[in-house]
Amino acid sequence: MKKINTFWNWFQDNNQTIKNCSNETPENQKKILFWLDKNLKYYGKEIGFMLVLPKKPSEKAEFIITAIGNPDNFRKVIDLVDSAPKLRTWKFSAFIKPSEEIEELMNNLEEP
Repeated sequence: MKKINTFWNWFQDNNQTIKNCSNETPENQKKILFWLDKNLKYYGKEIGFMLVLPKKPSEKAEFIITAIGNPDNFRKVIDLVDSAPKLRTWKFSAFIKPSEEIEELMNNLEEP
């Protein structure tokens, strides 16, 4: 539980910087994402993330945490999202949801 709290405390301290990283130079974007990844890896080495940043400042940003396809990490991802702080400018999600387009493409693939 300590690692979860450590991550979310760091995230809360840096959430505005993360949300606004698309307005930064490419070099600063790399630094911001590097530190986000590093702090997430402190909690779980095989856990990844995806950011969905809003086009308008009034919209919520989304932070999606994923087990990178490894079922052994599903519980860690769920625990982390369940412990997420309530931030009015963020939405936290567990796992990347497959889109209909991806499913449609997969259905049209030939069988081996």
